[in-house]
Amino acid sequence: MRAFFLFLASILISLAWLSPDHAFPWLTFSSEILSFAAVLSLLAGLCDQNLRVPKIQWGALPIVIIPLLQWMCGLVLDISSALLFSFYLLAFWFVTIASYNLAIQNDRKKLFIRICYVLLITSTISSVIAILQWLNLDQHLYGVMELRAGNRPFANFAQPNNMSTFLVMGLMACLYLFEQQKLKKPLLTLASVVILFAIALSQSRTAWVVCLFFMVYWSYKTYKYPVRLRMPYMLLWVIGFVAIICLLPNLSGLIASLGAEKVVEASSVAERATSGYLRFDIWTQMLLAIQQHPLSGYGWGQTSLAQLTIFNLHPSHEWVTSGHNILLDIIVWNGLPLGLLIIGYMTCWILWLNHKAKSLESVVALLMVGAILIHALLEFPLRYAYFLFPLGFLLGFVQSQAPELKASILSKYVVRGVIVIGSILMLLIWRDYTVYKLNNGLAFRGEQPTQTVWGSTDIYLLTQFKDRMLWLQMNPTTQLSEDELTQLGQMVKNRASPYNLHKYAQLLLANGKAHEAAQYLYYLNMLHHESYTLQDLSAENAASAIYGEDEKKR
Repeated sequence: MRAFFLFLASILISLAWLSPDHAFPWLTFSSEILSFAAVLSLLAGLCDQNLRVPKIQWGALPIVIIPLLQWMCGLVLDISSALLFSFYLLAFWFVTIASYNLAIQNDRKKLFIRICYVLLITSTISSVIAILQWLNLDQHLYGVMELRAGNRPFANFAQPNNMSTFLVMGLMACLYLFEQQKLKKPLLTLASVVILFAIALSQSRTAWVVCLFFMVYWSYKTYKYPVRLRMPYMLLWVIGFVAIICLLPNLSGLIASLGAEKVVEASSVAERATSGYLRFDIWTQMLLAIQQHPLSGYGWGQTSLAQLTIFNLHPSHEWVTSGHNILLDIIVWNGLPLGLLIIGYMTCWILWLNHKAKSLESVVALLMVGAILIHALLEFPLRYAYFLFPLGFLLGFVQSQAPELKASILSKYVVRGVIVIGSILMLLIWRDYTVYKLNNGLAFRGEQPTQTVWGSTDIYLLTQFKDRMLWLQMNPTTQLSEDELTQLGQMVKNRASPYNLHKYAQLLLANGKAHEAAQYLYYLNMLHHESYTLQDLSAENAASAIYGEDEKKR
């Protein structure tokens, strides 16, 4: 049974990486559910015996309850968000423990070979999808996301940089299989070229940074050991990657001239290198937000709330739900004392793992970890379970190189209980989200939800979606108390979409708060490039009072 559950876990996480289902409001819902299912399957494969838990992992366990404590203190706005954040952190903790135990109970080398096979196959498929998107051959292909005009290829990740980071992991898997001579060189070379070309298609600047990291780290870790990829060959691959990046615009133009008129145009190296400076605005806003609330922070995951809290100090033209830097995010969410403690703990742990990494398996695993963490310093890949959980798995695998660690025992019955409870929670989350999806349109038209799942329209766990439906049904001229307006204002700041900002400004104006309404119109116009005025709101409110909220703008 262990082999079955481990195989199932590999299938589920592969499907999470390949899922083309991206729909509002939870764009990666299918991938997240599949990733959690993979974790439960991994635990099911290990629940036939007790698990060893190194003491260093027990020290990290209290982090799991921080979002819940913040909700109890009023920082996190709704209980479902706090629960979800805690579920993600707990799953990360368990997957680290599971991979550690899996590696010390089995042959580490064979285990890592299988991991690399999974990454190689999945990354090759993703690369082919990206190439089809580049050639505009993705339309009407089942299981392939259609690329919208003006976008860079992203396979089924819906985000080019996410695809790039995953493909880098696949490329590292190719490297390990090459070093172990597990596949014929022509086959590995072909797969590597396809993956490298798809990385270039993503035009991800993060991949450039990862390339430099790879050159330095691989040289540092292997200079005393016999490896097949020595410096001359590594430089050859790097030069090839640079050549592809530089020649890509010309190649796109050439293919277009041959008749493929709709081939995706690629930006030049100079264009990519001289763009993307919005991050500096975001980082400035996050630093200002930390100055405003240095001790308590803004609550786990509530970066948007932090941005709008200090928006007048440093306006920008981009609404963000992440600080585009995991270190800043952790401090913004938790405040300086707790945030620095979490960062210090994780930094010391990773540096210790790097010190312990002596085998080729551990070095390649840390290269994959490095790719994810570098991306996390520039964007927000760790908000996705399909990056967060593999990161935990790889770190636990590297830690298994120190089996002598002092550890305590986690009963197999506890693990089985976690699997049962986790499965029930997953079903509830799926059900609640399905109820919301079915009734979202009705609520948007101001109607009562009538679509049922399991005989009910109630939402039990995902209370944020229940509140969202009530918000959609609310007439923008409704008279509310001061406390109700304040509570809605916090929600809107944390989810500052055009619809939310516009409707809340209407509510404020209808409740006699013209100055505050103008402030939220300012947020709307700046962040979403609109041009609304108070006169527009007055006219809309007058129409709503007479006809109801017939015309809504998201």
